[in-house]
Amino acid sequence: MDRMNTITKFGDNTSDFEVECPGTSCSSEIWRTDDGMDEHSHLLGGEGEREKDDEPKDKYKLVWLVFYMLGMTTLLPWNFFIAVNDYWNYKFRDVHQNATSHTKLQKEFTSYLAIASNIPNAIFVILNVFYGQRFSLNSRLIGSLSFMATLFVGVLIMTRIDSDAWQTWFLTSTLTMVVLLNICTAIYQGGLIGVAGKFPPNYMGGMMAGQALGGIFPALVNIAVIAVQVTPEKLGFYCFLIAFVFVVLSLVAYFIIQTTDFFRHHAGTESSRTNSRVEDIRRPPPRHRSMRRDQEESTINYHQLVSKCWRYLLSVLVIFFTTLSVFPSVIVLISSQYSSDPSNIWANIYFTPVTCFLLFNCGDYLGRILASWIKCPGPGRLGENVTLVLSLARIVFIPLFMLCNAAPSVRTIPVFFTTDADYYALMVMFSLSNGYLGNLCMMMAPKTSSVKEEQEKIASLMVAVLVMGIGLGSALSYPLVNVI
Repeated sequence: MDRMNTITKFGDNTSDFEVECPGTSCSSEIWRTDDGMDEHSHLLGGEGEREKDDEPKDKYKLVWLVFYMLGMTTLLPWNFFIAVNDYWNYKFRDVHQNATSHTKLQKEFTSYLAIASNIPNAIFVILNVFYGQRFSLNSRLIGSLSFMATLFVGVLIMTRIDSDAWQTWFLTSTLTMVVLLNICTAIYQGGLIGVAGKFPPNYMGGMMAGQALGGIFPALVNIAVIAVQVTPEKLGFYCFLIAFVFVVLSLVAYFIIQTTDFFRHHAGTESSRTNSRVEDIRRPPPRHRSMRRDQEESTINYHQLVSKCWRYLLSVLVIFFTTLSVFPSVIVLISSQYSSDPSNIWANIYFTPVTCFLLFNCGDYLGRILASWIKCPGPGRLGENVTLVLSLARIVFIPLFMLCNAAPSVRTIPVFFTTDADYYALMVMFSLSNGYLGNLCMMMAPKTSSVKEEQEKIASLMVAVLVMGIGLGSALSYPLVNVI
């Protein structure tokens, strides 16, 4: 206690926390205690090595595995909704003439789905950056997961209702649920990234890897359900049931890891006694806190930041704008050259689930892995220019996919790529380039500055521009579908 009462001032070069104690002077240049503890000493005393040894361990990698699972959950709603294409085609079929050609709702639904999913998600990801900290971490994570589970119950009920007589009402109800689900997903994702940032780097890596698999998993589930010959009418129910169970399991898993010492240590939710002790030491007077924040903000010039990383900002915007313009809205309409043969199971049953959803997500995942290994083009002005040129070159995929055999029965423009092999080649290049260039931009952009505070701001700018590209691409998907 005597030691704590004789502290004149304590701080470090990376923290905003300062302390003033009654009866002491705060004008000294170096802050130290009577036993020699200075600004470089540990907060609770002791050697850095000893504290590191005393840190709780993640037994059996439980917390890491849960972060991996929680990362998958961030993309499950979107990917499950786009993966069950046969279910949506059944719901929006022509119930009067029993025609085999695409109806207007069948043709346009995927673009509606992209708009209802990605635009609200982009808006609330950006809002979460500015206002998310006003709400507690648990209220954001637990609240959003709970509401997501509740909405999936509503989606499951909708799958059991005969909507043939009210397809438009069914469309409106479904898109409303999709909007609400993606608002929850944005809030949940923002909170999850925030808490993962408090852990060692491999926990953020596990969460990001889980996000990548969040697209592969629904595609595999959809293929497996089709393989056991579930009818399109029931396909949506079983796929959404699995999504619901996964969300509930994620909620339970998060509750479980909150009880571990490892999670509480890194997330800052240790016992109230420890928190109280730390808070007593760390709480700064409002005047000092506002002064420090003003100084930090004044040192960061956003115009200079953009001038340093604008090539990567433009690159990531174009990459995801291009991808969401045609995936899945246009690509899901592409049919196999053998689809006219009713006996060809591959062309009529597995073609879209495998070549559209599974192939894209696997290629995207592989591209992300390659970017972390190769990192070419590298940093520097030449690397930035090459990355921008390659990103702009991806725009050519928009007309190329439109010239494939998309919606053959109702299209108004000619088909140029008539064989499946043409489509396969385009899809491989499209998915690999999306994962590779997108991940490369996110890794390289912060390195355009050598100042840590600027690197953090650049990373935030990249995320904001990324979701902006997703939203703009989704908005463009509707007119592109109608041009075909």
